[in-house]
Amino acid sequence: MSESSGSATEQELRIKEIQAARFVHVGRIQWLLIGAWTLFAVGLVLPHSGNAQGWQVLTFSSAAADSGVKLAEYIFVLIGFIAAIVCNLFLILTRRTVAANIGFLLSGIALLMSLFAMWMRLQSKENEGFSGIGIGFGIEILAVVVLVYALSALVFSKSEEQRQIEHLRATTEVTDEVACVQRDLQNQRRGENNPLLVDNRRRQAAEKRRSK
Repeated sequence: MSESSGSATEQELRIKEIQAARFVHVGRIQWLLIGAWTLFAVGLVLPHSGNAQGWQVLTFSSAAADSGVKLAEYIFVLIGFIAAIVCNLFLILTRRTVAANIGFLLSGIALLMSLFAMWMRLQSKENEGFSGIGIGFGIEILAVVVLVYALSALVFSKSEEQRQIEHLRATTEVTDEVACVQRDLQNQRRGENNPLLVDNRRRQAAEKRRSK
C-alpha cells in the first residue's frame, strides 16, 4: 500500500514539474522584455542607413536597396523582428516557456548577424560611398542585446515552484529508498525466524557432518 502510494506521489510530482516547466516566472525581467520590444519598434521607424528606415529594410523595399543595404542587414532586421517583436510579445502575454526558448535562440542569431551587418555597413560606407550606421540600426542592435540578456535570465533559471517540486521529489526518493531498505530487512528477519528454513539449515548441517 505504501509502495503504490509512494509511486503515485512521485508520478504526481513529475506531472506537476512538467506543468510548471511550461511557463516561466517573468517577474522584473518583464520590464526588460517590454524595453526590448519598444526599442526595436522605435528602431524600425528611424533611419537604418541613409534614407532607408528600418521597416523598409524589413519589407525589402527599393529604398533599402538604393541605400546599399546588404544581405546580413536584411537577415538581422528580419530575425530581430521575429525575436524582439513577435516572440517577445507572445512571451509577455502568455509566459510560455516555448516562446522564451525560441526567442532566445533567434535573438542570439540576430545578435551574431548584427556583427556581420555592422561590418558590411561600414565596408559599404568606406568602399562604395553609402551612408554608415543609422540611429535606427543602432537602436535595433541595443534592443537585441537587452533581449538576449533578459531571455538568458529566464531560460537558465527555474521558478520557485519548480525548485519546490524538485525538493519534494528528492525527499520522496529518499523516503522510498529508506522504505525499501526497511522492507528488505524485515523480509530477512522473517526468513531467519521461519521454522521451515531453520529445519532445512539443520538438515544441511547434519548431512555435512555425516559426509565428513
